[in-house]
Amino acid sequence: MTTRTGGQLVVDTLRNRNVRVLFGIPGVHTLDIYDALLDQNEIRHILNRHEQGCGFMADGYARASGTPGVCIVITGPGLTNIATPLGQAYSDSSPVVVISSEIDSRLLGKGRGVLHEMKHQAGFMEQITRHSAHASSPAQIPSLLEAAWDHHRREHPGPVHVQIPLDVLAQSCPAPLFSSAPAGARRASQQQIEAAANMLVAAERPLILVGAGAQDVRDLTPLAECLGAFVFSTALGRGIISDDHPLALGNTMGQKEAEEILDRSDMVLALGTSLRALAQSSAFNGKVIHVNLDGAEIGRNCPVHLGVRSDSAVFVEQLLMELSARGVSKASPSSRPTFESEINPWTQGVLGALRSALGRDGILAVDMTLVAYRCSGAYPVYQPRTFLSPHGFGTLGFAPPAAMGAHLARPNKRVIALVGDGGFMFTLEELAVAVQEQLNVTIVVVNSQSYEVVGRMHRRRFERDLPVALATPCFQTLAEAFGVMSLRAQDGDHLAYALEETATHQGPVLIELPYQEE
Repeated sequence: MTTRTGGQLVVDTLRNRNVRVLFGIPGVHTLDIYDALLDQNEIRHILNRHEQGCGFMADGYARASGTPGVCIVITGPGLTNIATPLGQAYSDSSPVVVISSEIDSRLLGKGRGVLHEMKHQAGFMEQITRHSAHASSPAQIPSLLEAAWDHHRREHPGPVHVQIPLDVLAQSCPAPLFSSAPAGARRASQQQIEAAANMLVAAERPLILVGAGAQDVRDLTPLAECLGAFVFSTALGRGIISDDHPLALGNTMGQKEAEEILDRSDMVLALGTSLRALAQSSAFNGKVIHVNLDGAEIGRNCPVHLGVRSDSAVFVEQLLMELSARGVSKASPSSRPTFESEINPWTQGVLGALRSALGRDGILAVDMTLVAYRCSGAYPVYQPRTFLSPHGFGTLGFAPPAAMGAHLARPNKRVIALVGDGGFMFTLEELAVAVQEQLNVTIVVVNSQSYEVVGRMHRRRFERDLPVALATPCFQTLAEAFGVMSLRAQDGDHLAYALEETATHQGPVLIELPYQEE
């Protein structure tokens, strides 16, 4: 009879789930897993420099690919280091699977002070993941990991954690049979589809609102055209309908022009969003159809008239078939509203340079910095999963490692990270990973030599200056020390030239862009 250790079963399960990229840092508590990785060549392991970078890369991989990003970390400090990226993934519903070790089963909860011991590791992880599971025997490992994969298709997508004690990783058990495929996506009932179709056909001026949970919807443009409906998106739902489509209104909800449209509308079809943006509007008084994979989210933020627990992509496919069978074809609005922009020419030039360099399908990962904030509404997005933003949790340092993860997920697309000098200092050690793995990622560092946003907000509120100036290194010299090609640009025109010059460069590029006051 063939037997496998717990560490081997981890690798077997990852291979069965078609994992091709794995992020992590080996430690004495994960050697059983890493030894098993040596016996295969299907999974590419990315050796990170910090677990924070590991988590952000997995998150970027997940957002760009639509499949879970996978991390392996050690007990204790490995998990506390990865906590911030998991908080970000939790907030933005990004599927990340974290596999960690745990101290020996016989010592759990006894407070003996052994290496890497935490008071309650699983309890800690429950606060920042959708689900945290514990393997008490090697035979449980495959089913627990498979359940982690199924969670993002059947429940609320987000980070899932599986911890395995050291003795369980080393123990052996008979080789199990693996399930052949992940669970299927949740579907709406035919009764729900017919009810939604009846409401939308009866509506005179329907709207569509899409969020992160609708990123895999392929038929949104035909649906919008069939209903003659404008489409709003949240910051995490951008690109599901191209921003240059006449019915696309982008992430503009809350602006005066959007409120006027909401005031005239009598129906909103909300797909894969929590409805926070709609709940904040006082202009809308119509009916709401809310489609969400997580039943607990339906109606949480505002009343709905029809709630449907379903995968948004499957729901749209079902709904479009129903409307097509009925021959529904509503007239589109006669004109698209024009939204006022308060962006200064320098920022507009920077966004234009980024958009031009990336073409229609390149990927932009942004950080929490002032220029990047402008991207959430003013940067045109033409395809889904091409605009990655740390929206809900709002952590610094997301963009560079997330861009690296996105490149590993979609290596044939150009990928750019836009980050401020403060945020870049949070995760700059991952430049070494980009060099070692020869990742074709361009990092644009907007350098204000301060925590500019915080300083500005403090001045507005208290009318005096907060000491937020930063002693920053010469980023070009720093890049060169890592072996990274580096340039400097002054404005959008210079940035466009630098991006064009480095378009075919193999390996990472850093472009420093001194910030100009808005």
